[in-house]
Amino acid sequence: SSDVCSSDLGDFSKESSVEINNMSPHVHDMVRRAAREIGLEAHSYTKKVVLCSTNLVKRMRVMGFDTGAHNKRIPNSVLSSGRIVPFLRGLWIGDGNCGKHASKRTSEATYSTVSFVLANQVQVLLLAFGIPSNLQHEPEVGTKGAFKLVVGSEYAAMLRVILALPDWKLTRPLADDIDHNSNVGFLPKLGKLDRKSTRLNSSHPS
Repeated sequence: SSDVCSSDLGDFSKESSVEINNMSPHVHDMVRRAAREIGLEAHSYTKKVVLCSTNLVKRMRVMGFDTGAHNKRIPNSVLSSGRIVPFLRGLWIGDGNCGKHASKRTSEATYSTVSFVLANQVQVLLLAFGIPSNLQHEPEVGTKGAFKLVVGSEYAAMLRVILALPDWKLTRPLADDIDHNSNVGFLPKLGKLDRKSTRLNSSHPS
């Protein structure tokens, strides 16, 4: 399914398996259920779930998925599929957070990736739903840094509803009882997604 597939965007091992690197037992359960629906068996380990299938690897490559965390991007086959919402849901379940800020009286949702292209694609897709975000570079993360999208205040609640994020994904209850002050500037809602805007080059700011 789209949401499970996007949980890791596909890490291929020896052309015969797909690994979804995530420690959450909820994610493991999602992957196992989705695997059964397509006649496959998923094997759970402490930090990942593995689906052994050469055909699945071939299919994902045909769809445009690639290897390597820094090379992750949403392929055109997904962008034109009409399955953007479940795909974004899978991305957020895999590498995102949503809930009340740890120290401020605001809500926020964040998504992190080491792929600059993927971060920009997600930011553009969120704008198509009227959700602005702030893209931050975190140079201290890993060997080449990481990129984090921050969705502030009332937009975090909107994102949770649109993506139907489960209760177990909330880091803390959303701050429904407080006044929200968005920590990002207002951007106009887009009527529809311009696909050209998702064709980004792989360079990132120095």
